Amino acid sequence: MSTSCLINHTHSPTQESSWTSSEHLPLSNTLLGILKDSVTYKTALGFDKGDVGSVPTGGKKVVNIYHEIVCKMFINVPGSKYTKDDLEELKDII
Repeated sequence: MSTSCLINHTHSPTQESSWTSSEHLPLSNTLLGILKDSVTYKTALGFDKGDVGSVPTGGKKVVNIYHEIVCKMFINVPGSKYTKDDLEELKDII
């Protein structure tokens, strides 16, 4: 895990969320953008990767992919309330 995930803010994440509610639309759009831009993520999470041939994952496990996505969505964001300590809980909402 890169040290870029280290932001010293605290917040207790909630695991219950409806990705379809208008309140969460920006997060849904962010997640879809992250997935759209990564053939590796699409492949690892079972989405159609398109016609790109073989996709190396670098040996990453799905849980590591979840951690990377969580960092991009919640931790490596200016003003984030979340820290690397929230990774395990946050990955469950992706």
